[in-house]
Parts: sequence; structure tokens; C-alpha cells
Amino acid sequence: MRSLLVALFAVVISLPLLAQCGFRVDPVAESNWYSEEGWPTPGMDQRQWIPVNITMDEKPQPLHEGFTVSAIALPHNSHATFPGTLFDEGGVHKKLRSQTMLLFALYRWSFNGKPYAYSYQLAPTDVACSFTMDLIDDRGDGKFRKLTLPGHVVLPRRMDPPPLPKWTSGPAA
Repeated sequence: MRSLLVALFAVVISLPLLAQCGFRVDPVAESNWYSEEGWPTPGMDQRQWIPVNITMDEKPQPLHEGFTVSAIALPHNSHATFPGTLFDEGGVHKKLRSQTMLLFALYRWSFNGKPYAYSYQLAPTDVACSFTMDLIDDRGDGKFRKLTLPGHVVLPRRMDPPPLPKWTSGPAA
């Protein structure tokens, strides 16, 4: 009887770990979402961007020509609130539910001095997991219409930028 209670307790405790990791969307969406009005970019309020210098074995590792990356120094236990946002996916109207996420990292990618993508590392406040997402300015007008899940994974020893959108003079995404 005791082992049955322990097993039941373990199942109940682990259920939140099996929950959806990421944004809650109605109805469930795939990994590339598009909002004509542009996605909000939370987490940037009155914080200073710090250039990221990439090194390997204490030697500078420059990004490809024209690219720069910067990050926001985040205090411990930072949060970002994403408001409810309507979007369209292949003719199907969907809604990102309003929610607050733990914000672990936020990177700004620029090409020739103009920001074209933001990479977030986030975690839901109610599930033990983390995920990445990218917001991409697909037209070069400062609106970040494309949201990609999972996003561009940023690793300390590998800082390759997200693919360039077509509006840049570089290779197309």
C-alpha cells in the first residue's frame, strides 16, 4: 500500500513537468507565427544593451562581416510579460494568450547597424522547462512580424546569428 501511495505521489508531482513548454496558443500552433501588426518586444524597457565580444580560448572570434550582437544585463529573476496577440497562420486565426515568462537571456542581432532579430531564452513560471524564440523583422521597417519557436539557440562558444531576412543585402533567409 505504501509503494502505491509513493507511486501516486510521484505521478502527481511530475504532471506539471509534462505540461506544454512554451507559449499557450489557441488553437495549438506550429513553430512559425506571423503577426501583420508586429509582435511586442518585452524585456527591453529602460535597460542598456551591452556589446557581446565572442572569444574562444581567450582569442577574439569575430562574427561574419556586418553582424553585431548585444545583450541586456538582466537581474536575477527577471520577467517579461507578453500581451495577448492575434495572429494568422495559413489562413487560420489564432491567439497567443497573455502570459508572463521568466526571462533568462535577451540578445539583439544587427546587420550593418540595424536590428533585425531578437533572441529570447524564456521559461514558463508554472512548468520546469525553458525554451528559445526569435522575433524577426522580415521587412526592414522595425516591426518584428515573424516569431519562430524554437528560436535560435545561443551558445557561449557558438554565436552564429539567425538567418538574414530577404530585405538585407546579405544572403536570403
